[in-house]
Formats: sequence, structure tokens, C-alpha cells
Amino acid sequence: MLIGTGRRSAIHLREWVPKDSPVKGDIVRAVLVHNIGSQHVSDHLRHWSPLLDQYRGAQGDGDWDWMLNILEQHEAVDEGRATSCTGFAIEADGVTQGLMLVRVGEHANLTAQLDDRLVYVAYLATAPWNRDDLVATPAGRPFRRLSGVGTALIRAAIVHSHEAGLDGRVGLHGLEDALGFYQKACYFTYLGLEVLAKEEPYPWLELPAVSAHYFLGSRPR
Repeated sequence: MLIGTGRRSAIHLREWVPKDSPVKGDIVRAVLVHNIGSQHVSDHLRHWSPLLDQYRGAQGDGDWDWMLNILEQHEAVDEGRATSCTGFAIEADGVTQGLMLVRVGEHANLTAQLDDRLVYVAYLATAPWNRDDLVATPAGRPFRRLSGVGTALIRAAIVHSHEAGLDGRVGLHGLEDALGFYQKACYFTYLGLEVLAKEEPYPWLELPAVSAHYFLGSRPR
């Protein structure tokens, strides 16, 4: 176990179908793991990285090292910038389908919840074969394409926020190509660009408590 409690929860994803399909994709049984462990990091290196390397520069997470990401979150806690940190992974079809690292202790910027604490999503990524723009043809995908991985991880962040007594509030610095997903599918509010330490500006988005409640209520658990 690298970061998290190790708790496992059954969830449902769907097999991906085109948007104009008259039918929904088949339900796929999956597991939300409240931990990022060595097997998840191994899956990233073995299955994700070869695909991401083909598109290096085109994907914002193409150069992420999840071991370093985990160490970074522990350092944030050690330095007092966060009170706790944890990881989440989604498993289905025998492989890791999504990864997320969050920490508790950041402060909100949205006027309605200014200075309230929230859960900060430090890193979130879905497996490359689940993405629209990465692998163009089914033949190029080593596993079947699933939908709902990203929203399941956001749901986990909201639930974690509730468990931490933060009323579902979540914040994150989003990659440009994911802004539509966060705003349209997850009801985040875009608050402009924010400069991270010695890095280029990143879009800052927040999910206020009212939107978090709506998100949880509008989707079956």
C-alpha cells in the first residue's frame, strides 16, 4: 500500500459507445480502491506509458510519474500545506482504468465559500484507451474502452470531502483539454488562471457544495 486506506467499493462503469448510438453500452463491474498501490503504478508503467509515449506533448499527463506524484502529496502534509492525502484507483477488466491523488486542507477561492477548506485534486487521469483523442481506432486499444471513469473519480473526491466534513467542496487545477469535462459533466466553476510555483498558469476550478450535492443526486451510486 502506497497511499490510502485500502478500502474497496463496487461501482459500475459502461462499455463505451458512440454518442449517436441508439443504445447504451453494457454495464461493466468495477472496483474503486481507496489506495494507489504498487500494482496500480505497475499498470501505469506497463500499459499506460507505451500509449502516452506515442503522443508525448499532446497529453498533459504524458510525463507524470505517479511515484513522484505520491511523494509530492506526502511532502505537502509534512510541510503543513495539507492535513491529509490519499489516492484512489479504479480497476476493471483486470487492469487500472483511472488514478487520482487528493489532499485535504486547501482553501476555496469562490466567493460563496471563500476560505472554506476543500479537497484538492492534485492529479487525475484515466487510462489512455478510454480517451477520445488518444487512440483513434479500436485496433489500437489494448483493452476495451470504458466510459464513466473520470466521473467516478470525481464522485470519490466529493464523497471524500463529505467524509472530511467539507460538505462536498472540491477544487483542482485542470488541464486545458479537460475543462469541458469538468464544467459540463461535473458542474465545476471556472475561476480563471492561477500560477503554480515556477510553472505556467493553470485553470483553477471549484465545485461548490450546492453543485456537489446536485452531482451526487443526479447520478445513481
